[in-house]
Amino acid sequence: MRILLVHWDDMEQQELASELRIWGHEVIAGFTTVGEVKDSKPEGVVISLRRMPGHGRKTAHELREQLGENCAPLVFADGLPDKVSDMMGEFNQARFVAWDLLESTLAGLDSTTEEIA
Repeated sequence: MRILLVHWDDMEQQELASELRIWGHEVIAGFTTVGEVKDSKPEGVVISLRRMPGHGRKTAHELREQLGENCAPLVFADGLPDKVSDMMGEFNQARFVAWDLLESTLAGLDSTTEEIA
């Protein structure tokens, strides 16, 4: 599966991307524009909430607004419980998981039926 990975620390992003690759995914990381995301056609979007959850929320909103129905399924990984619960209402079709459950969550995604709410 082609995964867009969003994380706010370059070193950590490389480590997270490596883990996704070990799980068999193609990883797109380090994008700078929504246009680049659209051109790369991800089948899933993973936004790490380990750092700067407000940036993750903003990025998810931008993806939803710019890509609409063309946006891939969204998964938020990790994050503090209070930050995560605030976002669950905004992105009610997104998945919210701990990183250690991400592999099985991605395996269960069906990009033809899910989209960002």
